[in-house]
Amino acid sequence: MEKDDFVQYRQLAQEVRRLRSKLKELEASIYSPSGQKYSLTPRASSGQGRTMDDVVASHDALEKFYLEKLTEKNIQCLAIEQAIESLRITGERLVMRYRYIDGLSWQKVCQAMQARGFSERQVYRMHGWALEKLKSA
Repeated sequence: MEKDDFVQYRQLAQEVRRLRSKLKELEASIYSPSGQKYSLTPRASSGQGRTMDDVVASHDALEKFYLEKLTEKNIQCLAIEQAIESLRITGERLVMRYRYIDGLSWQKVCQAMQARGFSERQVYRMHGWALEKLKSA
């Protein structure tokens, strides 16, 4: 696994949240349809001519699409998290988790690791070692 794979974790997690939100919106639109609007003013027909079966089919297709995308993104996130968890050295695992999963800046990563007794230099070294191990794995 390359560094770019870890860097994209935050974007993947954001996409997962967006897809979950879309699924909730879709579900809400199914269970709480908008009411019919009446007006005394004559209007031309909308031309949509959609039956309830058409609406349900389009909702189902959209839901299926969102679920497939959500599954794909979750699998990618899981692969990244499992790769990090596969590191045997706790310090390397923590650096990778702080930086890529939690999205901390290098300054905050170093502060968190210094609280555990590591120097800034050790933090950067552990990060490099972890990337090398994960690249060859």
